[in-house]
Amino acid sequence: MPIRVGVAGTTQFLDDRIIFPVLPSDPVGVGTAQGEMYFNSTDSKLKRYARNNTWVELGAAITGYHHPYTGDGSSSSSPAYSAKSLYDAGVVTSGKSLKWISTSGGVKQVWCDFDTQDEDGNSGWMLVAHFDEAEQWGGRSVSVNTTTGDIHNNHSGYGVSANFYNDNMRRFRITVSANVNNGTNLGSSLSSNNNAADWYYDWSKTYQWKVIWSPEDGWASGSRFYVAGVRGSSDAGTNSSNRIRTGLRKMDHAYNLRDSYSVAQTGTNLTDYGNNNSSSYDSVEDYWYAVSTDAGEAPLAGFFDIWSALSTDGSKFEWHDCARSGNYATGSSVDGDGSLAILQQNPASGYVRAGQDVTDNIAVKVGQDDNAVVACQNGASGGADSANTNLSGVDMWWWIK
Repeated sequence: MPIRVGVAGTTQFLDDRIIFPVLPSDPVGVGTAQGEMYFNSTDSKLKRYARNNTWVELGAAITGYHHPYTGDGSSSSSPAYSAKSLYDAGVVTSGKSLKWISTSGGVKQVWCDFDTQDEDGNSGWMLVAHFDEAEQWGGRSVSVNTTTGDIHNNHSGYGVSANFYNDNMRRFRITVSANVNNGTNLGSSLSSNNNAADWYYDWSKTYQWKVIWSPEDGWASGSRFYVAGVRGSSDAGTNSSNRIRTGLRKMDHAYNLRDSYSVAQTGTNLTDYGNNNSSSYDSVEDYWYAVSTDAGEAPLAGFFDIWSALSTDGSKFEWHDCARSGNYATGSSVDGDGSLAILQQNPASGYVRAGQDVTDNIAVKVGQDDNAVVACQNGASGGADSANTNLSGVDMWWWIK
């Protein structure tokens, strides 16, 4: 039964909703307190009275204030919740620098980019991986391990942080550039640099970093792994546009920071592992997946526990060594894959995936594909993944926000 408080035009509590007061402008000349709310009919926004003594849209950041459980990132005793929280609050609005961040792995110094703006005009990126040669991000002739150590702008070698596994994010950014030092131009400033790339994958809501890579903990018979679409058994795809492979979690779209365009890319193929396993769609969690059966092209020995790797120091993280007929741990009879890619600005009809075995309509593709090096920068107009090797030997950096 509805409970009504006051009269029409004031707050009313019904059994299935709350009706807020409706006003054309912010209330003035009245006693106000933090947390009070009303609906602004002019702006069509629900507003609250914030701690800076102004009316703001519900959910909006307040300049000069940041996450209630965070510091300003200036010291280990005052760690920030994230780089984004510092940027949103106006604490840091430009530059690239080390900030103390309260990560899943504890309070760590993290290299943060406050310069490069996303498609919404916001920034606050945290560095989570670095590879000396972009095409070897998944391994090949080098070892790629996770680390609880710091990965800074001056990092040397190949490493993926094991400190961010439970951190919330919605954008995974890949930069290919000689360096990411303060003062280095990234994003759209790279538009004329054919030896660089900068793009990200976007999800419509936040997820933990580890959930972008795998839907569940552990690795055993019956475990789920992500694929980039729904396919039937033994359906390897007859052309570049319909090749569905094991990859990242289903995404909303991709955005090319270097060339300033968004593309309706929903899948990123990483490896041929599990090619003959039919896949399904989880309508509740909104992702495509296949299930390990320890048979056919999805042997247990050919894959790995991703959640464990992303949270455990010194774990192997080499997509090159995923294997349909070999052993991931020992690196024997591997598939030799592991590529990250973004589609061109206006891909042909049917192209919604990039990466492993997608060989055309490509703006950028970097890594290994069927034991072949791929390191191309084709620009927004795109082309074949074999068109050039402009990105070979250039550093790769991963960020999350």
